[in-house]
Amino acid sequence: MKAEIYIPFNSDRDTEDYSNFYQKPNSYLEALHQYSMCESDEMKIKHKENIVSYAKCNCVLYDGEGEEMDIDKLVSLYSKEKTDLVFELDFTSADEDFLTEFEQWVDEHNRLKKQPEDIRLRAEKRIDFKLIVKNKQNMNTYCTFNNTLLLDVIDNEHFYVLVDKVIFTQNF
Repeated sequence: MKAEIYIPFNSDRDTEDYSNFYQKPNSYLEALHQYSMCESDEMKIKHKENIVSYAKCNCVLYDGEGEEMDIDKLVSLYSKEKTDLVFELDFTSADEDFLTEFEQWVDEHNRLKKQPEDIRLRAEKRIDFKLIVKNKQNMNTYCTFNNTLLLDVIDNEHFYVLVDKVIFTQNF
């Protein structure tokens, strides 16, 4: 089954807050006085805002036995607690942020391979992937692969994963 897979990533950005200005009758005059004494950027209160964004890559989904998934198989996973899948990723279609985040996930997995299995399974990063697939009416179906754990790197394009839960949603 062809799908669009999305990986979350954090994008920090600076925002400027002017909410404390002009709250009292003489605030405007105070601000003018401060402006004359300092540069205007010093009057702004800067803070970081953590935004979760998603980066995209095209993929093909296979079940744990290597058979290509279809919408019926995907829907049947809804009732399962855990399921193993294979992602075949088309990295030529991937956003740069997808490549960065996915590569970090694989690198972390490879570093932890040397640890005992119980320690590795507790320490490994789990990702909530979002997917868009076409249903039988050729309409978009949205789902989340909750707490996805990387089990094995098969080759440069195929990744064996364990999904805790498949959750269907109304939209992305």
